Amino acid sequence: MKERKGLIIICCVLWLWPASARAALPFITDDTGTQGAGKFQIEAAGEYNREKETTSGIIVKESGSGLVPTLTYGVMDQIDLFIAVPYVWYSAEEEGAGTVRENGAADSIAGMKWRCYEREGMSIGIKPFLIIPTGNEEKGLGSGETGYGTIVIMTKVEGPWTVHADFGYLRNQNEPDERKDLWQASAAVTFKVVKNLVLGADMGIVTNRDKTSREEPVYLLGGMVYSVNDDLELSLGLKAGLNASEKDWSVLPGVTHRF
Repeated sequence: MKERKGLIIICCVLWLWPASARAALPFITDDTGTQGAGKFQIEAAGEYNREKETTSGIIVKESGSGLVPTLTYGVMDQIDLFIAVPYVWYSAEEEGAGTVRENGAADSIAGMKWRCYEREGMSIGIKPFLIIPTGNEEKGLGSGETGYGTIVIMTKVEGPWTVHADFGYLRNQNEPDERKDLWQASAAVTFKVVKNLVLGADMGIVTNRDKTSREEPVYLLGGMVYSVNDDLELSLGLKAGLNASEKDWSVLPGVTHRF
């Protein structure tokens, strides 16, 4: 069913966030940075995407959006805990069959990040996480099963340049006709233009959940981060699909506050 498929796509793509288990918004590739002992961070990550596809001569136009508030707490200088509760909106217009719409809370995500190695600007981190089935399975907003995964993160800082690389795994618990073992790889590079402005590019690939497809979704993202002050950041990104398996385009606004 087209409606259900579209909603599951939105929910599952959150494992690339996990939910802001990604780098400084709006980037998808995570970094090894942590908050520090006793410190909090609140993020609001948004996404709006559109896609148009033709199947058996029938045109289908899909649009989706999501808001992902994430709370992170620094247990130790090298260890963070986080939890995120996404909310999604979805609509699909099928030629000659009208429009279907759905919205609601999706599956929640909880996990930790541990920066386990750091030396001379090079650091490595591990981020295990759980996908908690809080979304409505009947509406296609959740899987009804607990999922799990982990991301290995590498960050290298060299002057104003920073390079990140992620390698991730997700145990997919959605539909029976979907692949269960999903893998992800991505990399990002950022450049500090001035003290309060960072520009960056991000590219990644993930296993296609659809067993009938051999084409893996690939994306390219460009974004910026503006620091209002040391505790408040505003971000904006534009993500484009590089093949038919990825969403055509997405806009990624975000706000980050630390305290």
